[in-house]
Formats: sequence, C-alpha cells, structure tokens
Amino acid sequence: MRRLNPVLYIFVALFIYQCKTNHVALLNERSRTYNENLQWQNVAAASMFFAKSNRLDLMNELSREFESNKVVDFGILDIALDQNKQKASVLVEYSYYGNDQTLKKARQVQYWEFQEKSWFLTRTQRLK
Repeated sequence: MRRLNPVLYIFVALFIYQCKTNHVALLNERSRTYNENLQWQNVAAASMFFAKSNRLDLMNELSREFESNKVVDFGILDIALDQNKQKASVLVEYSYYGNDQTLKKARQVQYWEFQEKSWFLTRTQRLK
C-alpha cells in the first residue's frame, strides 16, 4: 500500500482551516453590513439579509421598530457558531433614540443560518 505524502496532509488541513475561517469571516462581514444598514435606516438593503422563508415577517418587525426608533450606533459583542458552523447567534448592542429623544441602549440576539452559500438572518430576539 502506498503512503500519502505528508505535504498533502498539511495542504488538506490548511485548506479545511481556510474554508472554516472564510465561513466565520463571511458571517462577521454580513452581520456587520446588516447592522450598518439598520443604523442608516436602509430597511430595503437590510431585508436582503433575511432568509427567504421568513423575509416578510422580519421586514414587518423591522418596519415597526423604525417607526419610533433611530439607531445611532451599534456594537457586535459576541458571535457564537454551532459545532457544524451552519447556525450562529450574534449578540448586538444598539444605541438609539426613541420618540422621547432620549438616548437608550438595547441588546438583541440575531440568529443566522448558512444557506445557499451565504449567511442569512432567520430571527431576532430583543433582550431585556
């Protein structure tokens, strides 16, 4: 039986590592861009990050939020991926002005799934 070249093992390991790294980098980029669109109140652009299966529900939820709130800043506090790197949760903190024009803070967990070669937002949960 012929043994494989050790260099080939290293190449395969690096390739797998790079794919996983790109996967995480893509999630980071998409979640940041989505939240930037929220900050600039570009609901149409933000909606392109929603999973097709519940795009309408998420758009309605987002529209209700922006009737009374204006996001002025956000920070991504944490990104957690499942073992298979197909689902993730992103913890975001927003600074925003409400109807009373007072600066407030809120945290939200965004749930993302890897579908069709990219990350899409499937639901959100506002934390108290």
